[in-house]
Amino acid sequence: MKALKNGLNVMLYSDNVTIEDEIELKRFAENNDLIVMGPDCGTAVINGKGLAFSNVCPTGPVGIVAASGTGLQEVMVQLCRRDVGVKHGIGTGGRDVKKSVGGISFLRGIRELAKDPDISLIVAIGKPPAPEVREKILACLKETQKKSVICFMGDDPRKDEDELFYTTELEECAVVAEALIKGRDVSMARDKLKAEYVKLAGKRPAGVVHGKYVRGLFTGGTLCYEAQYIAQAHINPIYGNAPLREDLKLENSLKPVGHSFIDYGEDEFTQGRLHPMIDPSFRAEQVKQQSEDRSVAVILFDVVLGYGSADNPSFDVVEAIKSVNRETKPIYIAYVCGTDGDPQDLGRQRALLEEAGVIVCESNARAALLAASLVSRKER
Repeated sequence: MKALKNGLNVMLYSDNVTIEDEIELKRFAENNDLIVMGPDCGTAVINGKGLAFSNVCPTGPVGIVAASGTGLQEVMVQLCRRDVGVKHGIGTGGRDVKKSVGGISFLRGIRELAKDPDISLIVAIGKPPAPEVREKILACLKETQKKSVICFMGDDPRKDEDELFYTTELEECAVVAEALIKGRDVSMARDKLKAEYVKLAGKRPAGVVHGKYVRGLFTGGTLCYEAQYIAQAHINPIYGNAPLREDLKLENSLKPVGHSFIDYGEDEFTQGRLHPMIDPSFRAEQVKQQSEDRSVAVILFDVVLGYGSADNPSFDVVEAIKSVNRETKPIYIAYVCGTDGDPQDLGRQRALLEEAGVIVCESNARAALLAASLVSRKER
């Protein structure tokens, strides 16, 4: 509040901020032509410069507003791999799009991007907002008169309308954005991606699949959420500490059952310890522990690179895999969210994982699809 009263925009990385304080801060900011990014805002990019967790990506004609940190990172990374740059990536914190907050910062972010002549495409990312907030966001995007791509993961699919293009997965979001920026046919771009997914779903790894469950062990909350959304078409039910449905919430996140996807960046795991993207050791311990459960067929996990993340995030998980005491290890499937410019060296991280026998996929969506389809085919 002191910063706001001094005319400064705020990025609030901290969590454990009450909803009442968040609303007060954001209303004050809005009334004074400012923005509060957060609380619990882990990623932002302003004028091409990353704040907190951020990847090294080119600056370009795309502006993003995101109520999710690793969701913002994944779309930026996928755009970078397609030679499309981002000028601004405005994080809002996940609660911003809930009914109680009303999308105050999300709407402010859209309006600011609309004013920028360098930005020709706006991307909106997050978990499904409250219905009334969603409608405000869509109306605001229409008012900008700029092309927009919306990715509310897990939302009901919608048909594109005028300048609004709807997606439900992060890689699809980047593919549609690339097509719009480069003047390509969006339908053809989508069809090509779907064909690649169908081919991947039929892929068989070397060796026999032992066990029957998928355990997804994530450091990125949005990556965990998207993976559940994609995997549920092939395996059900999927339990977790941040599940798609409240009735699937684990009683104890350290004792997963059946198919379980766990976000180790949730508050329950970051009290008194660093976020797992900064210190990957705790997640690595869980990889070893879950690998030794003979009912587990596949271990699915993410590795997030960029500023703020561990210097060598693949190392701990590779050492954990090597130490697993099980006659027939599960199949390991990973996605490395990063670019060639990131300080951890994307090629090196991939090589470390692949040398340990990990299948490394090109997106979080593809990793989740492969993991789930392997087990579902085995079940049939």
